[in-house]
Amino acid sequence: MGGGNEKENLTVAELILQCLDKPKSLIRFVTDRLGHDRRYAIDCSRLRGLGWQPQLSFEEGIRTTVEWYRTHEGWWKKIKSGEFHIYYEQMYGRRLQEGVKGAGVEG
Repeated sequence: MGGGNEKENLTVAELILQCLDKPKSLIRFVTDRLGHDRRYAIDCSRLRGLGWQPQLSFEEGIRTTVEWYRTHEGWWKKIKSGEFHIYYEQMYGRRLQEGVKGAGVEG
């Protein structure tokens, strides 16, 4: 990962569950699919060359992120409910339709 903290998905999932005080039994394993990524990696060596360093450990960053989601429930509940679709339609619906027509695709 970008902060030099390469972790397995299972390790990250377990850490998130720990932050939420939830049991590991909530983890469900699924069969691999075609094209399934085995690894995600970010090379931050260029940033480090400019003097950048992570400000938090990976674990502290996950805890901080989980806490943010806990204290901003109003933000993510709208996303989960699908309410954001109304916003996008109001804000971008006309532009999206015009963009599709302008691309030679009938909308």
